[in-house]
Amino acid sequence: MQDRKRRDAYLWSCLLLGMLGVLVWVGAYACVYPTLSKGISEHIGSLSVFENNSSATAPIFGLNFAGAKWIDVITVAGQAIAEIFLSAVMGMYLTSLYARHRPVRLAQDPAFAQWSQERRNLEQSIARERLHLGEATGNLVRLENQLAALIAYGKSMFHREAARRQDQSVKRQVILDQLSDHLRTHLETAESGNRLAASSTAPAFGRKNGAD
Repeated sequence: MQDRKRRDAYLWSCLLLGMLGVLVWVGAYACVYPTLSKGISEHIGSLSVFENNSSATAPIFGLNFAGAKWIDVITVAGQAIAEIFLSAVMGMYLTSLYARHRPVRLAQDPAFAQWSQERRNLEQSIARERLHLGEATGNLVRLENQLAALIAYGKSMFHREAARRQDQSVKRQVILDQLSDHLRTHLETAESGNRLAASSTAPAFGRKNGAD
């Protein structure tokens, strides 16, 4: 709105409607607050098996055509009206506050034109250096992550190779033990066979000498 009178009238009307919604909302909430503040024992004590005609004496607590209580409808409507119109007032106030304190561009002074140009050049160079610094930092972090991944991969390969070699050494030791046991058994059987042969040839040689 460009007209100040219309803008002020709209502002004050929104403010009045918002305050009216606040008052309606507070009044409706005050009506239901005693019921909300009751304890469980009080609610149980207020129960009755007989028909209660309190809705006839207080129509505001009755039900509407949709089955909702009128007091709840009034509370929600008052809250919505208050939020809508007070938000409009706050928006208009902030807009006017920004328009009042917004920055004003002054005319350029020829004596400071060179300094202003140098300042803009410095700002652009600083922005470029910051961009390069950010890229370098990102590349450094990426390389550090790659190095950590390579170190972890190298450690895993080392442990895998160590485990494989240990397994091979264990298998080799088992095979050597088996071979030594087999050789020992073979030598024992050969030695026992030689002893039996020697013991069988000794009496025959003795009998031959006696015959001579």
